Amino acid sequence: MVDSEAIIAIMAKEAVIDPSRLTPNATLKDLSITSLEVLEILFAIEDKYQLEFGPAEFENVHTVQEFMDVVLAKAAASPQTTAVG
Repeated sequence: MVDSEAIIAIMAKEAVIDPSRLTPNATLKDLSITSLEVLEILFAIEDKYQLEFGPAEFENVHTVQEFMDVVLAKAAASPQTTAVG
């Protein structure tokens, strides 16, 4: 099941950042999370939870909370979001 803790764990691993820095209001820019790292995070989430995201879904995402909101909304709308592996 996709939840905010799982998303934070994936973000921390892929961006090589301390999870304690991934607060809801922290911006991806302030955390120095690059666009390439965002893609790596998304690929990891897609692989683990069998979700698919389009680039337009993240056009207006600037904070950790906004990122989580998009992922959680997609997971809620998906009929099958159990973790793989």
